[in-house]
Amino acid sequence: MKSLSGGISSTIAGENFWDGFRQGVITSGLNHLGHLGGNTVIKKVLQNRLEKTLGDSGVNNDCTTKQALEILQIVFKDMWSLGSGWAKFADEAGAIAEWESNDSQKISVNNNGNLVAGAGNPAWGITNSKGQMIYAISLHTGPINRFAEVFLHELVHSIDYVTGFYKTFWRLPNITALMEYRAYKYVYDWTGIKDPNQDNFKVEMGYTPKFLLNYSF
Repeated sequence: MKSLSGGISSTIAGENFWDGFRQGVITSGLNHLGHLGGNTVIKKVLQNRLEKTLGDSGVNNDCTTKQALEILQIVFKDMWSLGSGWAKFADEAGAIAEWESNDSQKISVNNNGNLVAGAGNPAWGITNSKGQMIYAISLHTGPINRFAEVFLHELVHSIDYVTGFYKTFWRLPNITALMEYRAYKYVYDWTGIKDPNQDNFKVEMGYTPKFLLNYSF
């Protein structure tokens, strides 16, 4: 869950552009850069790489969130293929009901357009145990890079559910904090900007073997 804290314009989104964009993404190798984060030097190079990647891919504030979602699925296609493949905004017809059908929690939308699962805190994105990702309505009016960060954060959760990470380690007393830390840390490796929640979950997580902090993608 991505809690609250700290493109292309529609006029050029024609078929020829999309064909060229897909080819450009393939040849530029923008997909799957995150696994390089283990090296200190490379980490410095990758700091704020997400913003550069978005710009190189045509994702900017002229882009709608739904257009950005389509582009991000291509840019991060290796990661996307490991998740559930299901991602919708809360204002899409039937999205909340479909998400709830695969989870015990109920979702509501507060007055600010953010998601609330059960009695939890407001969030920009929530992923259920089937790896289905749902995004807050408020993201439609926020900066596009915020949505990109939420996209990556929830995608890490989706992969952790779908590939069996959660199923393997769900008995750990700190599993919730561990999964949140993994997601915040992954985004940090891309942006170089640390969300305060990352350190909060690190403290809550306590001692954790390093292999549990590694990504398989």
